[in-house]
Formats: sequence, structure tokens, C-alpha cells
Amino acid sequence: MTKMTVTTDDDWTEVSRYAGPDASPGFLLWLVSTTWRRQVEGALTPLGLTHPQFVTMASLAWLTRDGAPVSQAALGRHVRLDPNTMSQILRGLEKRGLVERRKGRDTRAKNPRLTDEGAALVRRAVPLVEEVDGRFFKPMRGGQRMMAASLSRLLEVAEGRGDDWPDDPPG
Repeated sequence: MTKMTVTTDDDWTEVSRYAGPDASPGFLLWLVSTTWRRQVEGALTPLGLTHPQFVTMASLAWLTRDGAPVSQAALGRHVRLDPNTMSQILRGLEKRGLVERRKGRDTRAKNPRLTDEGAALVRRAVPLVEEVDGRFFKPMRGGQRMMAASLSRLLEVAEGRGDDWPDDPPG
């Protein structure tokens, strides 16, 4: 069995189109997202919430803001979590009295909703997360809207809901 090692610059150029990690958009996105998530988790820990729990609860609050029920499946699609993971998160929140799940019109479907305690926790958590966002993204100054639009576009294309980006112009 031949063992491949990548130890020299020449070897690396055969492996990657990028000169190094600092030039790779995917690796940079990984670093930025893990750093941001660590800061968000730090803000949520005193409230006893993980980031996935917060995203689930805040999304549930948003999706049910007009009083209409939302299915567990629709909530999972909204936050891009598989049904198993969504169920586990909701089960944990339900045990804490933050969420309750009721059967929908289709008795196989469950409709989660925030309890009063869960809604109060969301009202406390959202400003904390937005404060982290404000500090974290402040160096982007006016580019925050452009970044949000670009990330939305990336997600749209990645999920097959939009046309691909045009090729990069020759540079």
C-alpha cells in the first residue's frame, strides 16, 4: 500500500487549487462560523440553552407569530435539521417545559408551540444573540446587508432553488 504524504509546496499544488487555508473560502467560512457559534453559545449558556435549541425556539416563535400552528416537519425544514435531530431537540425542550407538542389535523403530525416560559426565554435570548451578532459583524460595517444577501444567495443556489453563479471573471 502506497502512503501519500503532502509535505511540500509542490505536493500541495497538486492537491488543492488554493495556496493555503487562508485562501480557501470554505475553510474561512468554517473558521468564521465556528468562532461566531462559540460566541453565541457563550451568550446562551447562562440561559441554559444550546445554539440549536435557541435556533429552534426562535424559529418557532417567528413561524407562529401570527398564531397559526406549524408542524414539526415544517420547523425542521425551516432550520435545515433532519427529522430525528428536530425531534430530539424538541423532546429536550418539552421536558424542560419550554415547548409543547400537540397533534395536528393529521394525527401523525405534531405541532410544537412555545409555552409561556419558552416565549419568555426567547424574549430574553434574542437580544443576547443579536448583541453577539452586532459585535461579531461590526468590522463589516455597512457590508452586513450585502453579506446577508450573499449568504442567502449561496444557500438558494446550494439548495437548488436558484440559478448557479456566473463563472468568476478572468483575473
